[in-house]
Amino acid sequence: MPCPFALALSRVPRQKWATRAELLERIELTRVLIQDAPGQDLDVAGLARVAAISESHFIRLFRDTYGVSPIQMLANRRLDLACDLLKKGLEVQDVAFEIGYSSVPTFCRRFKERFRITPKQFQKRNIG
Repeated sequence: MPCPFALALSRVPRQKWATRAELLERIELTRVLIQDAPGQDLDVAGLARVAAISESHFIRLFRDTYGVSPIQMLANRRLDLACDLLKKGLEVQDVAFEIGYSSVPTFCRRFKERFRITPKQFQKRNIG
């Protein structure tokens, strides 16, 4: 089985391997930040600053490396975390604010777009 790091490295579109490795380290740092702190107020500009590259370059490299945009990855991570919190019985509005949404209706809309059911319906099915 190929090494995941080597596969990611091969997807970074640069000529020199040293440049690829450095860019991958920067991009990986932002991926870890998204995975570890999805409730923080993260945006593309801030993530690009963490990676020390321009926003447009950051978005392109992130998408080329991981197959999704940084905002899509963040949204998916937040919604996955929301499922865990809803299963624990937290109120929908508490979950929305805990995972970084400033609006409960926006959270509910995004949740329903991804899972095809409302957060409350999800909670009823999983807590019973």
